[in-house]
Amino acid sequence: MKSFLVSIVLALSIFIACSAQAQLVVYDDFTGPFVDTERWRPNTTWGDNVAIYEGGFRILKGKLSIFNRAYGAQLATDLTQHNKRQLFLRNVSDVTSIEASIQIVKAGHEITGCSENPEHSETRVWIGGSFFNDGTGTSGSGDYTGDILAATGLYRISDSADPAGYLGVRARVLQCTNADCSTYNKLFETLYNDRNGKPLLLKVGKKEKFRITYDQASNTFTFQVGKKNIVTYDCNDDGVSNVKASGAVNGGMRLEVVHYLANCPSPAARTVGWADVLFDYVSVD
Repeated sequence: MKSFLVSIVLALSIFIACSAQAQLVVYDDFTGPFVDTERWRPNTTWGDNVAIYEGGFRILKGKLSIFNRAYGAQLATDLTQHNKRQLFLRNVSDVTSIEASIQIVKAGHEITGCSENPEHSETRVWIGGSFFNDGTGTSGSGDYTGDILAATGLYRISDSADPAGYLGVRARVLQCTNADCSTYNKLFETLYNDRNGKPLLLKVGKKEKFRITYDQASNTFTFQVGKKNIVTYDCNDDGVSNVKASGAVNGGMRLEVVHYLANCPSPAARTVGWADVLFDYVSVD
């Protein structure tokens, strides 16, 4: 009888998991031949004196390619400046789950720092957006103030001790404190671990699936990489409540490739950020 009950519980667990998975609908599988302007809104920003040499959005063999090469500012200040390439989902609302596969192509990544600047450079490749507002903002206004933004994806810093050709895997939840969420309270950050308890690394050239799910009833986020790497965050731990819809239009749901490049006064040591990233099967609930 006991083994029978265990079997029933296991079957129900699998059924529930599969049902939750089935609720996702493919938003774009990039059959092309061009990026669908009805589905996506592009945005590119960069700091003063950051040089943008290559970059754009294109459909490449049935996948979305976001590629970006930029050089840091030649300034003698201990700061970094960004270069962001973003694609925002259009015509979505009340998204509680987003998923996509991410793959950095072989020879498709470089990030360097500056010995004269203690700040490191960093690459971030992620999916996510604002899932709700804590009540301090205005829904749908385009102002992120009070939005709770969740993101997951890949990162690498210029002085990383990780093996060459690998990027770390990270999840974050932020509480935006200004209109564009350039300032925020970091509510949660975790680096995924592998089966041996060591930081999970993804090899350049390997494709992996990333997913964020928000459950309003429990006020929790679940982050998943592949089939087995799962972490959760309970917003109640920080007293954050889901009061209203996000201030970000369409929840600010997006795909993003960004470099934070350390300033460097020496032309010969100018920092560089390069990433060529393939996204596929972007899905939402």
